[in-house]
Amino acid sequence: MKAKKMARSYEQKADPDRITPVEYSGPQEAFDHFNLELFDGSLPDVFITYQRKAHSHGYFSADRFSGRSGEAHHHELALNPDAFIGQTDKQILQTLVHEQHHVWQHAVGKPAPRGYHNKEWAAKMKSNGLQPSSTGMVGGKETGQHMLDYVIPGGRFEQSYERLADTGWKLNLESAHRPGPKGLFLPLRNSDCPDSIGLIFSLAANLQFGDRFVISLGHIRASRVKSASGWLSETASEFDPVQAGREPSHSQGWADCGQARRIDRRIFP
Repeated sequence: MKAKKMARSYEQKADPDRITPVEYSGPQEAFDHFNLELFDGSLPDVFITYQRKAHSHGYFSADRFSGRSGEAHHHELALNPDAFIGQTDKQILQTLVHEQHHVWQHAVGKPAPRGYHNKEWAAKMKSNGLQPSSTGMVGGKETGQHMLDYVIPGGRFEQSYERLADTGWKLNLESAHRPGPKGLFLPLRNSDCPDSIGLIFSLAANLQFGDRFVISLGHIRASRVKSASGWLSETASEFDPVQAGREPSHSQGWADCGQARRIDRRIFP
């Protein structure tokens, strides 16, 4: 008996319940919605992907894909599902729109080299109801290599998101929880600050010798290990409060939502 030929995945009849088209249609629908309402439909088509890139909620990469038959290149806009945990749909779409501004600048503006967030990008963000901030809080710098942002109350983004949410739009999936390395790992969003900082250091004061203590704040990550001689710096990137093995004191600080902060010495042995 002749074996029945199996239909390839792209030849099969579309199933509305298949997980890939269902889940990827959500970000695409949101992209199209904000493209029309915030960018007057000026954004080119992009390939929206989910990418687990460390220390990144999302990114835009121009001409990341090309057709295998010689077609034109296509841009990528990636979202990190690891960052969805603990975030509302509004916060996730805030990341999407942040990256859409990079798409806009690449298409019709003058982007700075190496992903720098320049004044043109910042001005467009503000006009669309997102305030650029190097700290994610009021008063942060509006331009720089690594930028966060916060929602301007009543601004265009907030109003546009509410209209999208009223249609019943929502995301369904996020990365599954997996235990991290042994020790205490506490990722913080800027919206957690500053109240959580005091809690974190209170917990740190109760750690046992040999325990690991990690703070992750956006692109800033610092890891500390408690030893019999005090706190030792294990790893640090972009901010190192313990230089040459010195412990923090009132004249030194730690990372508080991207800014230096004075910490009471009694927290440390």
